[in-house]
Amino acid sequence: MAALNFVAAEDGLEEDPKLLGLARILKVPRGMAFWYVLRWQRLILRRGNHMLGSLPKNFRAEDVAGFLEFRGNPRRLIDAMKKQGYASFKKGRGFFYPAWKETTTGHYAHRREDDRIRHEVLRRERRSATDRRSDDVGGTSADASADHPMTSAEDQTGRKQRSNSAGPPDPPPSGGALLADARWEWVKEHAPTPQNREACKKLLGAMSEEDWALVQRGYRLRTEPGAFISKRNRRVLDWPTDQFLRKQAYLRFRDVKRPSRTAAKSRSGGSTRDPLDEIEARLSKGDDFLRQLLADPDVSEAKKEDRRNHWLADPQNAGRVPPWKLPTGSVSP
Repeated sequence: MAALNFVAAEDGLEEDPKLLGLARILKVPRGMAFWYVLRWQRLILRRGNHMLGSLPKNFRAEDVAGFLEFRGNPRRLIDAMKKQGYASFKKGRGFFYPAWKETTTGHYAHRREDDRIRHEVLRRERRSATDRRSDDVGGTSADASADHPMTSAEDQTGRKQRSNSAGPPDPPPSGGALLADARWEWVKEHAPTPQNREACKKLLGAMSEEDWALVQRGYRLRTEPGAFISKRNRRVLDWPTDQFLRKQAYLRFRDVKRPSRTAAKSRSGGSTRDPLDEIEARLSKGDDFLRQLLADPDVSEAKKEDRRNHWLADPQNAGRVPPWKLPTGSVSP
């Protein structure tokens, strides 16, 4: 459900250099470019997410161009709007308005949504308080002497105590409203797509300190210089905040201690080989390769002679019998 049923144009939008550039690229009058921008915002309000400024993922360039009443190639319109910063596209998200919150329409949409949520919370509080007062008036006490009309002072005191004890029903008792509000303000500042404030506050208020530390660590990695985040985890951080918290995606950012290579080798129980044996095995393997090369009739004599000279010049072969002078299967001492 859209938060607004109208589009609000920014003051001076007609003279905006970005809009004039859009008109030059599309080769249309300035008024027509102004019309395209307003229709683009109208499309988001009618068919998209008015909080994020995005369209459903199944919308194509042809659908956008049709709503904007553009008669040319749809890709030409989309490319021009992308270049001027009016539109963008992301795989898995679809088309969206990059600076939606900075537009007058987006600002009004957010303020209208905040007012709606606040009024809904107040409405639930009043309904809950009314139900509790009805139960108290309709019930009778076990002591018959107490079943008399309450005085004005008693009635006022009783109502005040019930109002204080009830409190807002949304924040959970384990976290508290102040803690949930403080955590939500932090998340709203650092998360790329804050969404569904009341649901997030419920989750944040009931969250343990360890899990809250993981939430902070995950979102801070996005802006930390030199921090490594896998592509999979980076996509998770782009989730809406209510989905990120509900699915406990922050658990991905726990410290996992990996066993060192030295410890893995010690657990394997294998004995360490003598370095001299390893050198001898490597030299023997090189001798076998050289014998096969010298025996290959397709290799030129010049290349064979070059390999022999290279073998004799290697300091590691000092004092060893050349492999071409040994019988097949023998190892040079």
